[in-house]
Amino acid sequence: RATYLEVYKENVYDLLAPHNADDGRATPRRILKLREGPVSVYAEGAVEERVKSVAALLKVVARGSNARSTAATGMHEHSSRSHAVLVLTVEHRWHEDDDCGSSGGGSSGDAQHKSRIARLTLVDLAGSESMGRSHNGIADGAGISTNL
Repeated sequence: RATYLEVYKENVYDLLAPHNADDGRATPRRILKLREGPVSVYAEGAVEERVKSVAALLKVVARGSNARSTAATGMHEHSSRSHAVLVLTVEHRWHEDDDCGSSGGGSSGDAQHKSRIARLTLVDLAGSESMGRSHNGIADGAGISTNL
């Protein structure tokens, strides 16, 4: 499963959420609230897409990357103006036969469903070019490092 978030101007946005209305018009992006769960912090309401291959994951990442806030700077034509957080949740499931047997001495034949879950969080920090050469004093460049 994959979740792809953007941190821009102190707000968190979902890069995988649809940004078009049914009639094709662009809709404003919704700001997500961060919540603290039992094991981690998460963005409430973020899309979590199920992917089953590397190719499918790369398509999700490309779609999310295209939704990021970018602007031309004095150093780069398409400089990211935001931080991006890609959260990958990998789950491995399997069945394990119960070899303990029943109280009557025979095998019960029951299979236990087991799983292992791992989470990998990748963070792409916004560019840190020299303010004087690249941003010409633009306000969003000034606060890039304070977002996280």
